[in-house]
Amino acid sequence: MTNPGIVTTTSTPQRLRRLRVGIVSALVLALVGAVSTFLVAHSAAVSVQSAVVPAQAAIADTWNLLHRVDVALSTCTTDPAAQRGRTDCAVVLANGEYHGQIAIAVQNLAVLAGLAVGDRADRQVIQVVQGLLIDHLGLVEQAHFHLGQGHALLAEAYLRYAGNLLRGSIHDQLLDFVGRIGAELARQRQTHDNAPALALLWLVPLLVAVGLLLGGQVWLTKRFNRWLNVPLATASVGLVALGVVAARPLWAGAALAESTDGVRALLDAGLPPSAPALGPDDHLVAVAATAARSFNLEYVMPVLAIVCLALVIVGFQRRLDEYGTRSG
Repeated sequence: MTNPGIVTTTSTPQRLRRLRVGIVSALVLALVGAVSTFLVAHSAAVSVQSAVVPAQAAIADTWNLLHRVDVALSTCTTDPAAQRGRTDCAVVLANGEYHGQIAIAVQNLAVLAGLAVGDRADRQVIQVVQGLLIDHLGLVEQAHFHLGQGHALLAEAYLRYAGNLLRGSIHDQLLDFVGRIGAELARQRQTHDNAPALALLWLVPLLVAVGLLLGGQVWLTKRFNRWLNVPLATASVGLVALGVVAARPLWAGAALAESTDGVRALLDAGLPPSAPALGPDDHLVAVAATAARSFNLEYVMPVLAIVCLALVIVGFQRRLDEYGTRSG
């Protein structure tokens, strides 16, 4: 028959150390999983807020500016005798307002090219549009020149060419980029849709750590006749807090879903060839910003985990020291 004293002397310190190693290992895995999934989810939200939403807004603003230019140039007449309520093209071309609108459109395109939407090949579409706008402006300038020379029919032809270029190639290239924005949005939305599954990377080891910690405290209470181990009890509270913090992407998921759904609706509306485009409103911009807020949780989680690790080590070390003193 085994001597109980020998079993106690050899098994209790080993069990304490094994429990400590198990809890520490599970906690480290939970931290790595929590930080990784948080950074992935936060990156998706930031991409929507800082790239996708501004890109959609820039596209809509650009098209609306060009649409106003097109309306002004396509509805004017080069024949003052046949105006019938139409604006004289000579007046429209002379005031140069279209210059300013196209300049703003080019600035929008420059901002758009700097946003992290798609890859370099995707953003090369913007350079194509900029080149086409230069061609469009050249056609309008030719119309202005020939109208000044009294060549009304030639001026009208150049204006028609300019309008066809705007509603044709330029519109098609912008619409192509709308599709690329949609592809970027779909990638970020997929991250949101995968969030519950990714949460298992930290939730499972965290639950294991909590289970081991609570089970260990129950065993310690029976083994050492102590009702409370303050460091371990505090670590238990810390692990719960870590779980709440790590679940932030799940809590913020509603805002990210709302922002992606809102942008998707605008992208699906596209760029009407003969009408203004819809851009994100203030509410959509605010929702996207809310989803992208991190509250510095990527730093809070490691601090919480380190504190919990220290408490676990201290809590078990006290019992190891106490056991060694008793044995001695």
